[in-house]
Amino acid sequence: MALSYFIWDTIFSTIYVRFFGLGFLVHGIVSTAVFWIACEYKFIQYYSATFLLFEISTPFLDIRWVGLKYDVLSETFKLVNNIILILIFFFIRICWGWYQVARLGVDLYAARNSEGFTNVGAVIILGCNMVLDLLNVYWFAKMMTVAIETLKKMFGFKQNDDKLKLM
Repeated sequence: MALSYFIWDTIFSTIYVRFFGLGFLVHGIVSTAVFWIACEYKFIQYYSATFLLFEISTPFLDIRWVGLKYDVLSETFKLVNNIILILIFFFIRICWGWYQVARLGVDLYAARNSEGFTNVGAVIILGCNMVLDLLNVYWFAKMMTVAIETLKKMFGFKQNDDKLKLM
């Protein structure tokens, strides 16, 4: 089921790459690859559910998109949704995600002598997860930049005021 979702995500992201950007396309391709390979690695299937938990932020991202595209949501609702999105994204995709990739690496190392284990498969799985984690850091930095700009507007900071500058 998860693999089907990521195949669909890859196709959709390919068709609409000009709207959603290269990051979503990379996410779709890499997620498809890692879930496909992980299906063959029976000893790490536990991690499929663990990494699918990342997608819990998607409904909040979709609500944000609807709020930006159509004027149907109140400003308070959009603000609360954005706060929830940022918190979930940070705690699940960044904190939990990097921890789980480290655990995955430890488990792959422990399983290195198991039947069906290949170094190539392990490198691809860890490499794909690192790409996704770095993409999440990039997206989170973009989210924080938007959040800081929003806070500047809310509290009346001037555009060139450096008090809330991220970098």
